[in-house]
Amino acid sequence: MIEDNFDEIDSEPERISLKKFNEVLACINDDTDNTSSAISDVDFEDFEDFEKEVKEQEVYDERDEIIDYLEQLRFTPCVIIDFIEGKFQRCNGIGKLRQLRNLFGTWQVDRDAIKEVDGVLSKLGVCDSHFQFDNKYLHKSLDKQTKDFNEGIIQWRRCVFCDKYITFFSRGVGCAMHSWCLNKRNIQVPCIGQYSCKVLRSHLNLCNKTFDKFKRPQCLCCLCYEKLGGHIHHRSGIRGKSVTTCITEKLHDDDITKELEFMGNLLIKIAQMEDNEIKKQILIKIFEVLLPLTNKTYADSTTTTASTLSDDEKQEKEKVIFDNPPSLFMVKFLFMKILKKINQKKTKLMILR
Repeated sequence: MIEDNFDEIDSEPERISLKKFNEVLACINDDTDNTSSAISDVDFEDFEDFEKEVKEQEVYDERDEIIDYLEQLRFTPCVIIDFIEGKFQRCNGIGKLRQLRNLFGTWQVDRDAIKEVDGVLSKLGVCDSHFQFDNKYLHKSLDKQTKDFNEGIIQWRRCVFCDKYITFFSRGVGCAMHSWCLNKRNIQVPCIGQYSCKVLRSHLNLCNKTFDKFKRPQCLCCLCYEKLGGHIHHRSGIRGKSVTTCITEKLHDDDITKELEFMGNLLIKIAQMEDNEIKKQILIKIFEVLLPLTNKTYADSTTTTASTLSDDEKQEKEKVIFDNPPSLFMVKFLFMKILKKINQKKTKLMILR
């Protein structure tokens, strides 16, 4: 990401150009008409201090607790966070309760409920409805053999987008089926967010499953996962009733349009910059992409040039060729630090009003 490269730039002019470019990125996805004023609302001078503060806080707050192996006769009502009655909240179901550690996948759980058991995590309950969905639909029987239920843990985390404290349940760290690495960052979202929604998918070197190589994940709560373009599966809760998903509701049909608008807003802001050098370099790259669409001779020449490449050169070239665009979620996640800063500024303005 652009904001990660300041320490690698030696010359002051290049630092200034990158800083201006980051100011441009701050205006992307601004849902107001007055996008030009949004630049002045984002102060990037304290951005590195802000990141350092968040990282230090995360190190202090994040920890894992193994669920104790103790038999219990009574459990808390279901502690799973799910989409219930139009919002994300604790399930509180009491039907055929069993120990939370019987689940296999990764679930967001109610933080207050964890505190209420005063460290006796074996008292945490999960209802039969959530257990059966996890057991029959989210995960395959072969996957469940890879981890024993004694590996159940409570993860104390902080959402990387909203900064709110959250807790997850999982067997071990993450789920081999639903844990991803996006732009060299491990991402953890509840498994139920990937039952029908495919915003996290294999995409060359940009996004791939981590399997058992899952360390220091960046966690997203259910609400922020949806804000960035994903969709938590909304179960009907009624036997026999057909389930609606982001696929059946065609919620992703406009994603490509939204991504192009996202990039279009970026180019508009670049055009408004005073730094002609950075505008020149970006225009050259854009022209290289668009020229083959209008110039057959140029397209033929690039094909001929590609045919003369060695096998190693072809493999290296293929690493950066996308046969399909990344999802809207992937794009927003790549620019998440900028979007996060904008949201904080908007929140402050709302408080002041």
